[in-house]
This record gives sequence, structure tokens and C-alpha cells, in this order.
Amino acid sequence: MSNVIHVTQLAKHYPAARGAAPVRAVDGIEFAVRAGEVFGFLGPNGAGKTTTIRMLTGLTRPTAGQARVLDFDLATEVTRIKKRIGVVPEMSNLSVSAALDLGALAAFAVVLFWLAVRTLARRVAQE
Repeated sequence: MSNVIHVTQLAKHYPAARGAAPVRAVDGIEFAVRAGEVFGFLGPNGAGKTTTIRMLTGLTRPTAGQARVLDFDLATEVTRIKKRIGVVPEMSNLSVSAALDLGALAAFAVVLFWLAVRTLARRVAQE
């Protein structure tokens, strides 16, 4: 089986800010995930799990190291990676406690659903 994710010496370091020490959020992590494998990414709070996922999904750039996702190089092909993956965040940016009321949230959901239906119909027509 081939690897769908391959990470070598991936690191994310944040410089010192306002007198605080520099932070090594991720420091040389290495792992691989094979196609079809169930992979659990576990660790205590502050271990760098979220930062690693943010790097692998192209939301933040690594300080060092290399990664391949779906055989695309994270450093040079992040746009191609983003087109092929999906991410479900821990917390929604569209919570009721935000500025949107329930009516606005419902309208937004309808728009997303309609766009998804249109995209699907277009793709089916292209096949």
C-alpha cells in the first residue's frame, strides 16, 4: 500500500513575542499513513496535534521539514492538496452565539446546499 500522508522532520516554531520564550509547537515529527489505514493522532493538550493538522491542510506553513499529502508536496503543491481534502473543524465559525441569528444560519445552509447541488449536477453532466 502507498502512503497517503508522509511526514519527515516537520516542525513549526514561533519566534519569541513580548518577552516570552520562542515556542516549538511541533519539533521534527515523523509519521506515515497508508491508504485505507485508520490513523489516530493522539496526544496531550499542547502536544502540537492541531498545529500539525493546520500545516498538513495548508492553513499554516511549516518552519522546517517535509510532507506529502496524496503524493503532493506540501511545500510546492498546497493548492492541489486543498482541492482534494476536506476538513471538519473542532468548532464552527458559524455558531448561534456569533452575529448570525437562526434565520441567517438557515439561509446560509440553503445557499451551501444549492451550491453543492449545482456543482454535483455540473460534474455529472461533464462525465
